[in-house]
Amino acid sequence: MHDIVRLERTPLGRDSNGLAIMLTNEPRLWTAPTKRRRPPNDWAFRIHEGAQLSGTLDWGNGYAANQRELFGSYEVRWRDFSNLDARPGGRLRWLAIPVEPSAQVLP
Repeated sequence: MHDIVRLERTPLGRDSNGLAIMLTNEPRLWTAPTKRRRPPNDWAFRIHEGAQLSGTLDWGNGYAANQRELFGSYEVRWRDFSNLDARPGGRLRWLAIPVEPSAQVLP
């Protein structure tokens, strides 16, 4: 999220876009969490497949330094990169989120 926030606020001009990219072998990042009675503090920052990122992302404790404000709305779509083997950590997936600078910071 931090990279998306920075890209939205980069005043490069109307014709400049950014791309937030992640490559990982950690399945907990792309797998939707199980339902819980009470969501964990990091719920708004989850980037599992199909997650929608927008608005104010709050760490769940109300501490302003832990909040991030997104101007745009982003849908998370993971893609396979490589399957090295069937062991844990053997599958690599990537995520790319195109980001346009916000009109709020454009010159």
